[in-house]
Amino acid sequence: MTSELIEVSVSAKGGQAKRCPPYGQKEHVVAVGIPAKKATFRFAQKFDGVVSAALGNDHLYVQYGTAAGKRYFKDFDLQHYSGDEESEPAQLGQEVEVRWRPMFLHGNLLHVYGEQPELIDVSQWERIYSEYEGTANPDWSIDGRFVYHGKQIYRAFGWNDYTQGLDIVRDSKVIGHADIDIQYFMPCTDGLIYGVRLSSPTFCVYSIIENTVKLEVPLAHYEFAYDEPTASVSRCGDRLHVLAGNHVLIIDLATFSVVAEFAYFNTDFMQTLLSGLKYKNAAISHFISASGSTLVLSGAKYLLCLSTADGSVLWGRENNYDMLAANTDGDLVFGLEERRPRAWDKYTGDEVWQASAGTIANSIDVCGNWLVFYQPAGDIQCFTWKKPYTSPHRPN
Repeated sequence: MTSELIEVSVSAKGGQAKRCPPYGQKEHVVAVGIPAKKATFRFAQKFDGVVSAALGNDHLYVQYGTAAGKRYFKDFDLQHYSGDEESEPAQLGQEVEVRWRPMFLHGNLLHVYGEQPELIDVSQWERIYSEYEGTANPDWSIDGRFVYHGKQIYRAFGWNDYTQGLDIVRDSKVIGHADIDIQYFMPCTDGLIYGVRLSSPTFCVYSIIENTVKLEVPLAHYEFAYDEPTASVSRCGDRLHVLAGNHVLIIDLATFSVVAEFAYFNTDFMQTLLSGLKYKNAAISHFISASGSTLVLSGAKYLLCLSTADGSVLWGRENNYDMLAANTDGDLVFGLEERRPRAWDKYTGDEVWQASAGTIANSIDVCGNWLVFYQPAGDIQCFTWKKPYTSPHRPN
């Protein structure tokens, strides 16, 4: 698996597709393969509470919040896991009201958003930053998210409150402020955050190191599902692939410029699909997942695989239910169709795998030789494969 993260922001509907290692950092490439039909491991089955998960190579990190009011983490070494979930030690337990908190892994650092956000070093299971005991600014909401860079926390004022900018925190004290209203979600890499700027509206790339807007792209002329501009982002190295309503933008972070724009609604596949719909905005995708020469759009009742070179359609699939997909650097696209984990040949869209059991998962994580499906109510399904899949349709 490469190298470059599939970074898909979470919408109000939930759902995400991720691929490690995090945030554009390069590592060796390992091709993905076709998993066994039955999940290798399942966690938090029939769980009375909420869970979130983050996958890092051969480790699965799970945050449990029980209905009884306990919160804790577990670190499952999937290569050496005994299969006994209860026997694994709990880390950093707390007595708290249970709420769902999403997590993202960046190296050894686990970013935990939501109620009482935290930054945890999973190599030592030590909190680097936590609001469990208190906050640096009493005006912050109890629910929040942050960026960590240069040993400083850049904290938004609330879970969905980007209008007041970011407070800059060091050693539990506010030492500065960044007056930027970007609706970002994921942790930053190389000091950059990006997302819709609410006051414009534009898609904005901002450097927290330079305290400077590096690029703004107007969004007013694009169509969005719910009128208000939103953006899902997939980063591959120095390229941002931005799903802006009925368009896809490709941004070069080396030059901070838009290098391509695709009106995917104009493709034959979408024109055929739109002809059968009463409301065109119902066909706008919610998620983008890019890798190398391809990008996949999902989150509506179809999957659409496009070439990053010219935006041409490689393949598409329709369904009666919303679909979700995670692109990979191998020859497969993993996803959910009719609530069942599946895999499709990246170059044709032909289904080459489906799991033996269904799932109500709304998130997909791919890393190392592991594929994980999960959602807040539990039943985390982990799959693996023995050999890589090589498509007979791979271009020469």
